[in-house]
Amino acid sequence: MELLVALVCAACATGVPAGPPSPTGAPPSRTAAAAPATPTPSGSVPITTPTPAGPATATPAPGGWSAVDDSAMPPMSDLNAVACASDTECWAVGSLLGPADALFEEYTGGSWTAVYSADGSGAGFGLQGITCLPSGDCWAVGAGPGPGAAIEYYDGSGWTAVSSPPSGAGGDQLNGIACVSSEDCWAVGFSGVADDANKEPLIEHYAAGVWTDVSGASTVAQDTLAAVSCATSTDCWAVGTSYVASGDQGPAVIEHYDGSAWTLVTGAPVGAPGELSGVTCSTSTECWAVGVSYVGGSSAPTGAPFIAPVIDHYDGSSWTLVASPTADSAFLADVTCPSPADCWAVGEDIQILTGGTLIEHYTGSDWSVVVSPSLTPVSSGDEILGIACPSTTECWAAGTINYTGFPEEAFIDAGVTPG
Repeated sequence: MELLVALVCAACATGVPAGPPSPTGAPPSRTAAAAPATPTPSGSVPITTPTPAGPATATPAPGGWSAVDDSAMPPMSDLNAVACASDTECWAVGSLLGPADALFEEYTGGSWTAVYSADGSGAGFGLQGITCLPSGDCWAVGAGPGPGAAIEYYDGSGWTAVSSPPSGAGGDQLNGIACVSSEDCWAVGFSGVADDANKEPLIEHYAAGVWTDVSGASTVAQDTLAAVSCATSTDCWAVGTSYVASGDQGPAVIEHYDGSAWTLVTGAPVGAPGELSGVTCSTSTECWAVGVSYVGGSSAPTGAPFIAPVIDHYDGSSWTLVASPTADSAFLADVTCPSPADCWAVGEDIQILTGGTLIEHYTGSDWSVVVSPSLTPVSSGDEILGIACPSTTECWAAGTINYTGFPEEAFIDAGVTPG
């Protein structure tokens, strides 16, 4: 069973944790339709966006991270990413697990509400990444039932499904997206319907109202990309992982766009095997990437952990490996920096019984673990997959609960910065 969660950090600089309330309420119904968004290329599908019943009001926290109940969340769902246009306008995206359908959660300064998207087939439709511009425009990406990946656009009033150029390999999925402006966006993922050994990197670019498929660099044919971030229109980074011919996981991957082409970065401290799942650049000389290294296995030293979190830093000239305060048995899924000296990374500590959501904080010199609230009686199944900070004093994180003993009811946690 999977339940839906998100966390909020109010007055994040204090790092003081707050306890979670219990989830209550019932899932909303699907009723009202939203207006179509501006870009509607041929083949686009309008999105159904009902007004859910009973949105929960976000209760201000005294400081640090807290879990706040949201009765508007549907059961059997998950959230994979979150983005904010401002401190009063945020979106989280994911999917409903039965029937398969895209799911949006909207925050408007006082509450989160569930919004659904129907593509007409009810099969294999889910969202993996989202980005929002200060103007309020947002883009969300994922996997759809058609030959191309899922791309959806929000113009401030409603969501519209926009056609994605099919790669030709089938199985297209976009995992991450970043926009430099309303007319300059990049989305990354993979294509290929067979096993991991046959997947290829997928990079798409949006300009002049059209998405186009752009060839990316690759260590071998079997690369997949998970996230992308742009400091400027001529300086973007994408991260992911590679697979060897047998289908086993290979080293993590870092690619760079210099304004003319994407190239593979060689010599980066990506580890083998491993993957990078999140990247953020606050400036052209200040980037962070996070993920996991699979350090266990038959050739690993006796007693070595199976996985360990990875943090990489770029200073404008090279990438270097930075020590994580969580030594092993954990992974980091996403990272964001509201300022160069204020960054947050999120994931999961998978240690049996003592594990759960993982939050790490960087304050300009070192990373440290910040206590996050327990979301279930035994929180070893909780994972945070996305994070966004509209300011240095307000952050939102979204993820999933996989604890089988918890009531089958989805919920979202929310909060605001005290005035």
